Amino acid sequence: MKLPGWLADAHHYLGFARTQWRLYGKNGELKPLLYTFRVLATGLHLMRTGVLERRGAVTP
Repeated sequence: MKLPGWLADAHHYLGFARTQWRLYGKNGELKPLLYTFRVLATGLHLMRTGVLERRGAVTP
């Protein structure tokens, strides 16, 4: 089953956040934790608005 573009992006963001959260749990470094929050905030914005900004370009 192929996901719609924005939903596939949201799935990607959640998977990346999970990976970064695990890294933070293993080594306690701050960088994976910051990546986790950034990716979750981006995913929430995407789900609320349906708009994704990629490298300065807006994709409705």
